[in-house]
Amino acid sequence: MTTDPQAAKFSKKALELKIISSYVLILQTPQHVEGDRIVTLDRHGTYEIRLVECPRHLDTLLFWVELFDHDTNLTLDSYGGRDLNAATLAAEAFIEMAMHLNKS
Repeated sequence: MTTDPQAAKFSKKALELKIISSYVLILQTPQHVEGDRIVTLDRHGTYEIRLVECPRHLDTLLFWVELFDHDTNLTLDSYGGRDLNAATLAAEAFIEMAMHLNKS
């Protein structure tokens, strides 16, 4: 993680708690038409870091984190797995990427 104090919007523990609470929120959110439920973890300009429930992979993936660009309507990067620490590291990297891309 960078040493830039602005980039450290979330501490690692705070980001872990945000991911866990977002996962619980996803379980309570109505499904979108395409079947995925989404909660925003952070946003910088048009770049959104989000937790997505992928029902088709629920047996193998607990956490799916994406860096999404609303201008292009595309996922720029993603991480899927069952490990909270790995999901948190991915989210941290995506937050830094979003901040950098938003400055460009």
